[in-house]
Amino acid sequence: MKSMSWKNDEAIVMKKSDFKQGMSHEEALSKSTDLNTNNREEAEMKMNIHYSGLKDRPDYDGKLTLSEANEWYRNGNGEPLFVDASKIDLSPVKKSDFSKVGDFIYKNFEFTTNTETGLVYGRIKLTLLNDKGDIQLGETGGFLDRYDFDIKKGVEHIPRNIATWIGKQIAGQGTSYNIFYYGIGKVK
Repeated sequence: MKSMSWKNDEAIVMKKSDFKQGMSHEEALSKSTDLNTNNREEAEMKMNIHYSGLKDRPDYDGKLTLSEANEWYRNGNGEPLFVDASKIDLSPVKKSDFSKVGDFIYKNFEFTTNTETGLVYGRIKLTLLNDKGDIQLGETGGFLDRYDFDIKKGVEHIPRNIATWIGKQIAGQGTSYNIFYYGIGKVK
């Protein structure tokens, strides 16, 4: 079975066993294979079905709103979403919040004035990549967040748990899913 990856409307076809979430475009290209004649028709059909459905996904534009995140929680069947880091508002974080290039912080956006980011992602790991304010989001492998409504133990989590409980009431019943990022974020 082959797996298909998309970037800039270009399909990269590879063996499913070679696919790794968060792999670089260059690594994906190095694993790409030609469609062999035995399953070419089936692979092309799957690729075309997948491609035609991309425009209907909430992450098609690289941005994820709260209503889109909640709708995917209710109807996305636990499938991951992919967001463009450059389209996530990282205010009020500034370069001066980091001591030096390579430092990272965990920023809890849900308790800032940036409710757009806070209500979707909550807490994000941010790593300063250079003096220009380029930021790597999340963990290695492109993992940014798990969209769920888990309750954490401990008194220090009471404000967070209240916000999480309220969010769950709005979102309703659903299935948790992972959010992955691509690209680079930016702070001033």
